[in-house]
Amino acid sequence: MGLQASEDLDDGSTILAGPYHPAFGHLVFSEIFLDRATALLKNHIPLGDTMSIRVHPRSIPKMRGLKNSNINILRKNFQLKTLNILPDAGLAEESVAI
Repeated sequence: MGLQASEDLDDGSTILAGPYHPAFGHLVFSEIFLDRATALLKNHIPLGDTMSIRVHPRSIPKMRGLKNSNINILRKNFQLKTLNILPDAGLAEESVAI
């Protein structure tokens, strides 16, 4: 998905039309992880103002989102003071657990 980032793409001379972002794939996967975490949190009653989400260690950047955007969105939407993203090597790379 997306194009391999290169100097030609970054200087804007080779793109004819349409959106371009050097981390487009990461943005897409981050949105998928945000959707999964949102669905889990909607079905879970928080015990306080702190929650922990577990993901495979390789999926931590996808769960955090670009510039921690997913953490900020989840904290705001679910009124959480602290949201921890914890590594869990026992989970599949595409899985999210509370």
